[in-house]
Amino acid sequence: MKSHIAFFFLAVLFFTSAAFAGIRIKGKITTADGRAPELAHVHVAELGNMYHYAFLSKAADADGQFEITVEKPGYYSMWITAVNHYATEIIVAAENDGETLEFEVAPAPYRYLDRFDEVKIVGDWNQFQFSSAEPMQRRDDGTFSYRVKAKADTLAYQLLGIEHDGHSVNGTMQDYFAYDGRGDYRSVLKTKPGQEVSVVVDPDRLVRLNGAASPKVTFDASHRWLEQAFALLQRNEAFRADYVSAMKAYRKQHGGMEEFTFDASEYLNDFRERARSAGHPFLRSLAHVLRYRISFYSAGNRLDSTEYVQILSDVSPASPAWGYAVNLLSTIPGRLGKARGDEYLSRMQAENPLTTVQAHVIVTRAAEAKARGDKARWKTLYSQLQTYKDAPQIWFYLKYLDPNKKIAAGNPVPDFEVKLMDSDQTVSKTSLLGKYYLLDFWATWCGPCIGEMPVMHKAWEKFKDKKFVILSLSFDQNPDIVKRFREKKWKMPWLHTFVEGGFDSELAKTFEVLGIPKPILVSPKGIILATEDDLRGPRLERTLSKYLTQMGSVSEKE
Repeated sequence: MKSHIAFFFLAVLFFTSAAFAGIRIKGKITTADGRAPELAHVHVAELGNMYHYAFLSKAADADGQFEITVEKPGYYSMWITAVNHYATEIIVAAENDGETLEFEVAPAPYRYLDRFDEVKIVGDWNQFQFSSAEPMQRRDDGTFSYRVKAKADTLAYQLLGIEHDGHSVNGTMQDYFAYDGRGDYRSVLKTKPGQEVSVVVDPDRLVRLNGAASPKVTFDASHRWLEQAFALLQRNEAFRADYVSAMKAYRKQHGGMEEFTFDASEYLNDFRERARSAGHPFLRSLAHVLRYRISFYSAGNRLDSTEYVQILSDVSPASPAWGYAVNLLSTIPGRLGKARGDEYLSRMQAENPLTTVQAHVIVTRAAEAKARGDKARWKTLYSQLQTYKDAPQIWFYLKYLDPNKKIAAGNPVPDFEVKLMDSDQTVSKTSLLGKYYLLDFWATWCGPCIGEMPVMHKAWEKFKDKKFVILSLSFDQNPDIVKRFREKKWKMPWLHTFVEGGFDSELAKTFEVLGIPKPILVSPKGIILATEDDLRGPRLERTLSKYLTQMGSVSEKE
């Protein structure tokens, strides 16, 4: 009998301890003025990843309280979202299994424009596509309205053009709210199928909390050091805001971004001092990594070579802080030298706890093999990358680095037909037979696209008298934007078309457009000759010269 009782208590002890395995995160979310938000969520992601890559999400209780359990100790990005507030990232960390940490957080409220004469609306009737947002009607009482027919028993919508950072935000008329998966919320109305609905937005009902622009977080005594990690993220966010503001001001003044630079010395110096004074190893590594990343925002911000070496000496390849600079891992061999850099990346792949970091090491090496034309190594690395198919952000590289993708040199160009801007004419694969042509997927909002304008115009002037055509395919919101751009900035005196739906269009999917600019050079016989990097910067003219002789005659080689 005693043995049975002993077994029972051992079983209880086992299941009780198992129930508390991992780390437990508890806390409370409040609005900027101290109330419980109407709806809020917590989202847990690998360190350095955004909320839409969260592997665990949970709604807070009505009073803002939440509790969530993560399976294993480590460092994580915890995103807090709340109606009428910006998403806020908090680093949570626990090294011991069964550890509990607590914090309270008040996200920053939306910064609405002081005045707006236009409000645009998107909703489930247009799949929340920003490119097809429609203006609401301004009424005499200062409110805005929009009529739409409901297709189901609910109708969801968001507003554009009323907030400083360009967010799609919830409205002022709803029966309840729903999280949109991108850090903001949708207003939802209860309806009947076929019902005519008048959505009304009242600017006077927007929640404006002046003087509460910064988010605030307070951790329990055992984890108070994480408040310093939060301060580092906020400082990095301040840099981003200053950088974006400077970009907007420059574009407004100059109409383009060709010579834009940004002096980040204040932030670079600040993060250097924060790394020196950090009392926790992770804080020191995080400050170093953020400084490393900021240094690449403008050529004038590059650090001295010894400083890069010092950063990479101080930050272990195993540090989870590298989650904030995964897109810069390819720069490491250039800072340490190829041998030391390759060794650093090898250790990073083997020792770093973040799957995103491990996967990006493989991405870096696969891209290098692709550029060298080493197809065997490229395929081997791509096979390794497929084991990380569920890692955040990797879907893009699985498509971009696919050795068997259709849009590649040597393959026939897919069938296509597009209507030219300001014309009833169309161009197609068939109509362009007999000519070399460059398909240029681009947009006026794309900085790198605009950066290609000088070399594209130079190439056009050199080769336009030969059997050579450029067709630019715009991913802008509407054709008028392209027209104004060509009138005021770059003439782009070649063929143009507008791609309705941009990246979501069938044309973009057919041509595997994952990012822009995406140039594709096609032969007179409809065979793809070159793509992307071989057609960017000074390589564009060299590649064209390979097929169109420099003396002016058309090469028959392909």
